[in-house]
This record gives sequence, C-alpha cells and structure tokens, in this order.
Amino acid sequence: HDKSSRMPQVIERVPRARKTQKALRGLGYKFNSSVADLIDNSISANSDKIKIYFLIQNKSEFKLIICDNGDGMSAEKLGEAITYGSDVDYDEGSLSKFGMGLKTASLAHCDELTIFSRQNGKEKYSGSGIDTKLVDKEDKWLTLDYTNDEAVEQIIEANTLLSGLGFENGGLALAHALGNSYPEVPIVHKNFMHGEM
Repeated sequence: HDKSSRMPQVIERVPRARKTQKALRGLGYKFNSSVADLIDNSISANSDKIKIYFLIQNKSEFKLIICDNGDGMSAEKLGEAITYGSDVDYDEGSLSKFGMGLKTASLAHCDELTIFSRQNGKEKYSGSGIDTKLVDKEDKWLTLDYTNDEAVEQIIEANTLLSGLGFENGGLALAHALGNSYPEVPIVHKNFMHGEM
C-alpha cells in the first residue's frame, strides 16, 4: 500500500468528569467575579429588575440569592444551559462567550447548583442542576432534572425563606453544600436563571 494514503484512526476521547470538574472549579474565580457573571446572565435575559440577597447562616455558611424578572427558559434550553460548553447564542455585549460561566462561576464557590426556570407566559417550571459530589462519585457528566411539581416545591421553600425580605413570588435557582468555604450559593430569580454565560 502507498504509505501516503494511510490515515490515523480517529477516536473520541471523552475527558474524565471527576478530574476535569476539579480543574474547572479551580480556575480562580473571585467571588465578586462570580456574582458579576450571574448578574450578566440576568441582564442577557432582558431583566429590568434584579434583586440580590446575601444571607449569613453561620460563621461558615451563607446564601447568595439573585432575583430577576427576565425571559425564563424552556426545559430544553435549561438542559443546554446546565451543560458545560453549551451551544447558546450570546448578545454582543454579554460576558458570556463559551457556555462555561454559569457553571464555573457558581461551582467555584459551592458543591451543588440547581436552576429552576419558567418562560414568560408559561405555567410550568422546569429544573436542572449539577451535584459535584455525584459527578465525582460516578466520574460521569451527570445532571439532576426536576419535574414541574418538584420545582414548585423548591420555589415555595425559597419564597418562605425570603418572605420577610420582600421577595416577589417567582423563581428559584439553588446551590447547596460546603465547597471552597462558600457552602451555599443559591441563585434565585423572579422568573429564573435564563441565559447561558
């Protein structure tokens, strides 16, 4: 055979989830930069009202809650948004470029990110999230998806938590568990986390 006609075999090598996740979480996001990325998400979703709550639970735990009144996402778009390297069209002025910011910004400071969303004009909510401990255990790129009823239950809990702070009924995104000394970073939205960063 002619050596020039020989071609190497093309093989897909999927990155190991556990070690890749650890590397992505250690990219060096400062807390302020993480919050700025999340707020950019709200702005990209055409929010004109964004509320930020910072709740200290004890010396080592807190909750960061961001509420907005943006466009919301369908279940399909939410599934894409929670995926690393998601394929989303970005506004020219957005900080979002590579489909990584929502996950890397949040999970740099927490162990679990959960997003619930409802599109404007729609009744049902959808939810999806990443539990870094589950990804570590299974060494797979796994997400946790929620039904409308499950999402509503979480939203009611958030509304109860914020009832004394003037929280407007709406949506919720949560990040739980101890991680990098930032244990809980819920990101709550009036109609939820909408774009991709």
